[in-house]
Amino acid sequence: MKTWSVVFNIFAVLILIMLLVVYYNNAVVIEKEFQEIRLKAAVSYSAEAAFLSTIEVEDIGIEYINLDAVVINPGDCLDVFESMMCLNYNMSPSEENKALIEEHIPVAVLACNDGYYITTLAEIDTTPDNGVMGNEYGLRWSIKKPYTINRDDTLYAVNLRNESWVSVRENYGNIEVKDGITRPFGATSQEYRNIILREINSQTTRDMLYQIDKTNINRKGWDYTFYLPPIQTSTGINPIQNPSLLILLQGVNFASTHRIDVVNIAGLTTVRKKVVIAFIDPETNIKYYCYEGQLPETLMNYVENYYNNVEEAAMAGYKPHYEYLQKRIKYD
Repeated sequence: MKTWSVVFNIFAVLILIMLLVVYYNNAVVIEKEFQEIRLKAAVSYSAEAAFLSTIEVEDIGIEYINLDAVVINPGDCLDVFESMMCLNYNMSPSEENKALIEEHIPVAVLACNDGYYITTLAEIDTTPDNGVMGNEYGLRWSIKKPYTINRDDTLYAVNLRNESWVSVRENYGNIEVKDGITRPFGATSQEYRNIILREINSQTTRDMLYQIDKTNINRKGWDYTFYLPPIQTSTGINPIQNPSLLILLQGVNFASTHRIDVVNIAGLTTVRKKVVIAFIDPETNIKYYCYEGQLPETLMNYVENYYNNVEEAAMAGYKPHYEYLQKRIKYD
């Protein structure tokens, strides 16, 4: 009887150990998932602040409704991102902590209408008073690189928002430079737009992959790839077709006790804001509101006012038109 009692006690201890192991593993997995979600949110908020800083540093009188007028300046974009990441993790935005954040950024791209900036690993000197020049490296924005297309031995620098271009061509030892505001080669407007988006996103992708490989040359375990499509995919991946910011963060070790072996990508772009349209229903004489692009053309004559947001429309006595508000809004 004592023998069976010992056997049962051993089994009980083994089951208890197994339950403790399962509990520990589940706790580790839950903690890891929580930290990954937290990191994703922190990167998203920080990238948004960084992108806003690139727009607001320019002309205060800029007309944001016209996307052709949006001017992007990299300025303090990286510094704002790193500072916000520090604040999201209750870290002081000191130079040391920002340098720690920067170590995990393989590449970032700031796309404009007529070209893009990309981060490069450059030799810097953060301690100019120590008598040692260089031997320190950090991320710096490149000069603006134009969007280029090669056709018939001619290199075209093109624009995202319109059909303007500048071409460079060698002609018997001479360099010919031309410019124009309409399509430089035979294609319909939509075909030209498709060519532009395909070439621009391919060029940007190649440059980003090169910088990622260059940054990770001495880092083991980081070998990955990605792409920017020329059109929106079924999974919601968008191409670069407006001024945008893309920033990657990998292998973060400051967010938890364990390194987070994932790559976080934050992407933001500019779109023309859709105003709120206030109108009156001709059949019921009830005042409604919906967003621009949702109101049928047949009711445009019954529009009474425009508002910046739904709160202003509601304060003015207009009700939400639930049928129209369900329609998908197409952004420029």
